[in-house]
Amino acid sequence: MIDAIAQESRRGRTLQIGTTDLDAQRPVIWDVGRITEYGGPRAVELIRKIMLASASIPGVFPPVLIDVWVDGVQHQEVHVDGGVTTQVFLYPSGLKNPRLEQLLDLFSEKHAWLIRNAKSDPEYEPVELSLGDIVTRSITTLLKYQGKGNVLNIAAAAERDGFDFNFTSVPAEFDVPSKDMFDPQYMRSLYEVGYEQALSGEAWLKFSEGTLVRLPATNR
Repeated sequence: MIDAIAQESRRGRTLQIGTTDLDAQRPVIWDVGRITEYGGPRAVELIRKIMLASASIPGVFPPVLIDVWVDGVQHQEVHVDGGVTTQVFLYPSGLKNPRLEQLLDLFSEKHAWLIRNAKSDPEYEPVELSLGDIVTRSITTLLKYQGKGNVLNIAAAAERDGFDFNFTSVPAEFDVPSKDMFDPQYMRSLYEVGYEQALSGEAWLKFSEGTLVRLPATNR
């Protein structure tokens, strides 16, 4: 698998995974494709740690320690789920794509397809007046709106840079309960909903006037 990813990386394809460096309180985007090009046991070990850290939800799974060297001195960074800082990412907003296109003399069509594995719309649910229920509901609400803010920032940057931006997420009407974090029945049901949406042509939202909208079929 490492060799296959490295081969695609040399062709120009990019595989990136996000984690959060808790020590620095910063998101980290790892260029996994470039790491595979180096190959060897160290590359395999690092990629495994990156993948594990990217799914290490704080308080649920332990953090992952990643070795780094600064001025010849070894240190360990504490990495957890990238969603702590950035739930979704496309490319840094400071990256000026039009300027790069001028420098490289490349002016091609640009399309962005962003899939968020969560519901974007608010969901009504009565809250019990207990500390645990209030804290839990507050955290899930914070995460929902943090993710929505991430998507809108990405969409604005993509529009600025001339991308045809497309976004989709779990539909509001999907109400299959999840019995645990990796419930196979829930995941199969979610897959089927996504598959049906893709076939219907109704899955994608566009960015228009600062918000995400579903355009008429003739404008898609």
